[in-house]
Parts: sequence; structure tokens; C-alpha cells
Amino acid sequence: MGFVFWLRWSWRDLRRRAPQVLAIAAILGLGSAFYSGLGSTSAWRRQSLDASFALLRAHDVRVSLLGDTNAPRALLQDAIVAAVGSQMTDLQARLIVRAPVTAREASSEPIAAAGEVVGTDVSSPSAVDRWSIVAGRALGPGDAGRPVVLLDSHFAREHGLADSGTIRVGTTDVRYVGLALAPEYLNLNTTIGEAIQGQATRAVLYTSIEWVRQLSGAEDRVNDVAIRVRPGVDPSRLAGSLQAALAERVPGLALTVTSRADDVSTQALYDEIDSEQRVFDVFALLVLGGAGFAAFNLTKRVVEAQRRDIGIAMSLGLPRARIAIRTMLFALEITITGVAAGVGAGLGIAAWVLSVIRDRVPLPVWQTPFQPGLFARAALLAMTVPLVASALPVWQAVRCKPVDALLPPHLRPGSHRSSGLMRRIRLPGTVLLQAPIRRILRAPMRATLTVVAIAFVMAPLLAAMGAANSATASIEAGDRISQR
Repeated sequence: MGFVFWLRWSWRDLRRRAPQVLAIAAILGLGSAFYSGLGSTSAWRRQSLDASFALLRAHDVRVSLLGDTNAPRALLQDAIVAAVGSQMTDLQARLIVRAPVTAREASSEPIAAAGEVVGTDVSSPSAVDRWSIVAGRALGPGDAGRPVVLLDSHFAREHGLADSGTIRVGTTDVRYVGLALAPEYLNLNTTIGEAIQGQATRAVLYTSIEWVRQLSGAEDRVNDVAIRVRPGVDPSRLAGSLQAALAERVPGLALTVTSRADDVSTQALYDEIDSEQRVFDVFALLVLGGAGFAAFNLTKRVVEAQRRDIGIAMSLGLPRARIAIRTMLFALEITITGVAAGVGAGLGIAAWVLSVIRDRVPLPVWQTPFQPGLFARAALLAMTVPLVASALPVWQAVRCKPVDALLPPHLRPGSHRSSGLMRRIRLPGTVLLQAPIRRILRAPMRATLTVVAIAFVMAPLLAAMGAANSATASIEAGDRISQR
């Protein structure tokens, strides 16, 4: 008996139980698709964040003056260069002021928001914290000192604003000529002062430092410096040493020095990926667990149906390992079918989830390479769980004595122990109504496994729906409260 013989025999078993086989394969495919698809989105998001920060030359260390204080540009820059000049490559001094912002779209109510105006040198391309132009045009040397700004894309997209138009900053009407993203403002769901702000209620404007000085009345002064360090320099260690050095060189200034890794908004972007991935893993493992119970249940039924064949094979002296091939090959074919379906479904889930994330977290760069290692782990996990579950009833069947395998079910040792108890219990109703209950009690393990398998599959789906509804309701309530 060669492999082709066993394959044809197991194929016959598959056809006999086609509905159950397709159901278990679909559950396996769904579990592996969750694991590989959602895991791919997490990997893509992390790679895209890293690529976006690299493209925009995001700062490694940031010096921020506290409160509404500012300092002469030359004083602050010279102190930083004297302290860590040999360890940095680029430096960008900025003036950032807060002012109320009011936007208005045609035929709509005014949109009030907490504004943050970031002024930088627009005479040449910035070497630190560049802007990514989403729509419209960039600022150039001719815009220096003019009331011309770029509007952050988060706020514009949230309210459906045009790519260019007019916006009021304080009591001054200014023209925004495009929409932009900046590395330090990729996540706007943070705090400004004492208020929690989000994309709908926080407007960031990018403009020339000369115009911000006119707006604030701070001539030739800055309150923020972005620094890029040389390769091999630890930004966190440099931030600590620079904090101590500036305390000695400019003792009258209240300032804080942080690395980009310590920034709250940046940490939130990466922490969100990790926390969501843990939730994704739980969902995927629950679905795979349900598939394992379903495979165990189906294999147990197949073994029961083949018990007489197993007994005859053992009586003829066929080795136990060869007897188990038929059933284990049957389980293997189910897992292969499920894993194959899961690869395609995983790519579809990854693309769908990424489209949702891209609307919520816009990035200037998105990298979506295929994740072969992740799909391989998903396939291995999806194959291991049902195969191990299927091996248990097969091992129990081939270990029994041949004479026990040949006996009818009601005469086998230890089988149907609840039958005697059922005979003593009088159930109400006719025999037709009692039959389903007696059937369950005569084989309680089979009913229990079926219930557990369904519960494992339904639990993550219900949990996902409940979590999504709760999050949506909380976000909508927060938006209503913040916009009052």
C-alpha cells in the first residue's frame, strides 16, 4: 500500500464529510488570516513610521522652553553648539506660539480650534523636521514674513476643508496655500496646556519664523530647537548631557530637553501598534483554538466510524503507525486546505485594515512588503493546533485491544457510562422530545466539544464588535463634548 492508496482513501473520507471539512478549513483559514493579516498591518505601520521619520528628517533631540518664555536665537543656538556641537549634524531653531484658530467652510458654521503656529526658516529646505506636502504648494523664500501658512492635514481632513483657503489666527485672517504633515505632529491626539485635544479640535499651522515674530511680537527670539545627531550617538544620553550643560550655560532659562523616543506623541504611535497587536493575537489564537476543538471533535467522530476497520487492521497484524496514517492524513488535508485559504484571506484582511488605518493615521510614506516569516508562523500554528488535536483520538483508538475495537459501542469497556443513569431518570414529554436530550447525555464529551468550539470562534467576533462599538461611542461622545 503506497502513498497514492492512502491519499485516495483519505480523499474518500473527505468527500463523505465535505460540509464539516469545509467548515473546519474555513475556521482554520480565518484564524491564520487574522494572525497573518493583522500582524502584517502592525509590521507595515512600524516600517512606515520609521520610513516617514527618516524621509522627513525627524529630530533626534528637542530643546523646548517652558511656558511662554523665549530666548535670543543666537544665545540659545550658541549654547547648544558649544555643549554638543561635535555630536550633532543639523540644528533648526523655531518659534512656536499658541493662538485660537477659526476655520470656515462654505455654507457652514465656524470651526473653532486650539491653534499652534510653528515658525521656521523658509529661505532654504529644512535639514530637520521637514514638511510633507499633501496638497497645494510648499512655502518658499518669497513667503518669508507674509501671512501665508500651511495647514496641518489632520485638521483639514477631519473637517473636510479645501486644499487652500483662508483661516483666522487670533484676529488676523491668513491664507493657507496647502496641506502638510510634520514629523513631530503625526499624532495630534495629545494635550495642549490643560486640555485634551484631537484632530478635530487642534489646528497646527506651519509658516515662516518672520511672520510668527510679527504675530507674537518676539523679535529675533526662539523657543524651540530641533537637533539631529550623528550616527552612533545615543539621543537619550545626549539629551541628558545637554540638559545639564544648558542649565550651566543659560541658567536663567526654564527648558526641557527630550529625545524623540521620549516624546509622548511619538511613543503613543508605537505603543498603539504594540497594544493592538496583542489584541489581534488574542483574537487569532481564540479562533485557532476553536478550530482545534472542531478538528478534534470531527476526528473523534471519524475514528469512531472507522473503529471497526481499525480493529480488523490490528487483528491482521498491521502496525499501529500505518493504521493511523489514514486518519492523520485526513486531518492533514483539512489543515492544508485551511492554511491555503488563510493566505489569501490574510492578504485581504491586511489590505482592508490598512485602508482604515491610513484614513485615521495619515503618513507621508507607506511601506507594505509581503511578510513571509509572519505568514509562515501563521501557517505553522494553524497546522500544528488541529494536527495535535486530531492525534489524540487517533492515538487512543490504535492503542486499544483489537477485540475491544470490534465490539459494538454499547459493549465497549467504559463507554456510555451515563446510559445506566439515564434509564433511571424519567424525563417529561414523549420519546421524540426526549431523544435529543438523551443523545447529548449519552455522548456528553461530543456535545461539550461542539459547544466549546463554537464559543471559541464566536467569542473574538463578539468581543471585536463590542470593542468597536464602545470605542466609536466614546470617540463620538468626546467629539461632542470638545466641540461645545
